[in-house]
Amino acid sequence: VDAVNKDNKPIEEMKEEELPAEFKGKTTEEKKALIEEKTKERALYQEMISTLAKERQKYIDEERKKMSESTGDDFGTSVNESIQKKAKEIGYEKKKE
Repeated sequence: VDAVNKDNKPIEEMKEEELPAEFKGKTTEEKKALIEEKTKERALYQEMISTLAKERQKYIDEERKKMSESTGDDFGTSVNESIQKKAKEIGYEKKKE
């Protein structure tokens, strides 16, 4: 299928031993029909893969958003709290804005 579609190699010019088992022993018309069927099948699978990849990325983005909303920036929050605690221990006060 790739040789015909990408390389533009006519099926008639291919040797029987170069073909996959499902193409061997078929007439040229049967081979062409099978190639067309396989091409449509591949397009369908590629579309499904694309749709699933988009759904997967959407899920990942939603989960990351949930995690950041629920826990905040763990490292940043921890550092900020540590700085504020240490500042309070040595006598600094946070200005109110």
